[in-house]
Amino acid sequence: MIIFWRLFLAHLIGDFTLQFDAVNRLKRNHWWGMLVHTGTHLALSVLLTWQYLGRTWFSFGAVNMPGWAALLCVFALHHLQDELRVFLIRRFHTPDNTLHFLWDQLVHGAVIFIFSPVIGFQCSGCIISEKMIALAACFVLVSHFTTVLVYFVDKDMYNDRFPSFDEKYFGIAMRAVLWLFFLLPGRSWLPYLLLWLGYIAWLRWRRVLDFSHIGNYAGLAFTLCVGALSRYILFHM
Repeated sequence: MIIFWRLFLAHLIGDFTLQFDAVNRLKRNHWWGMLVHTGTHLALSVLLTWQYLGRTWFSFGAVNMPGWAALLCVFALHHLQDELRVFLIRRFHTPDNTLHFLWDQLVHGAVIFIFSPVIGFQCSGCIISEKMIALAACFVLVSHFTTVLVYFVDKDMYNDRFPSFDEKYFGIAMRAVLWLFFLLPGRSWLPYLLLWLGYIAWLRWRRVLDFSHIGNYAGLAFTLCVGALSRYILFHM
C-alpha cells in the first residue's frame, strides 16, 4: 500500500490543502485554471513517489505499466473527472451538494487504488515511512477534508455559507486536537478524548462554536472514525 498512501496524500493536499478559493474559481472558469489544479496533483504525486516511478505499478494481461505512465493516467482521469463535474454544474445545473462531493471523491480514490500496486513494494530507504505518510493523509482528512464536508452538509441543510477564516481554522484546530489524542500510547488517550469532547460540548452550550448541530456532529463523527483508523495504523500495522 506504499504507493496508494502516497498518491492518496498527494490527492488530499492537492484537492483540499492547496485548493485555495482563487484556485477553485480559476478551475471553474478557465481551462488553464483546471490544468493548474490537476497539474498540482501530478507534481505532488511525482514528488512523493519519485523513487518508484521506473518500476511496474499496473499490469493487465501483457501490459505492464511503469509508475510514470500510471501517474499520467491518474492525472488524465482526474482532469476529465473535474472537467465533467464543472460541466454538469454549469450546463445542467447539477446540484453541487454533499452527495455529489462524496461521489467525486470516491471516483478519485477508486482511480488511485486501481493504478496503485498493492503488494511487492518495500519502503527501505524511504525518507518518510509508510506509517507517517498514512498518518499525514489521516490528518488532512480530519482538517481540510472535513472542513469541506461540514460545509456541504450545512449548505444542504441550512443553505449556509463557507466558514470564515477564523471559523475554518478554529474548527480545524478543534478536530486536530481530538485526532491527536488517538495517537497517545496505552490507555491514556481515552480520558483526554472524553474531556475534550466535553469541552467541545461546553463551547457549543456557551455559543462559542457557531457550527450547526448536524455539521458539528458530522465533523466530530468523521474525526472519531479517522482517529480510530490512525490508531490502528500507528500501533497495529
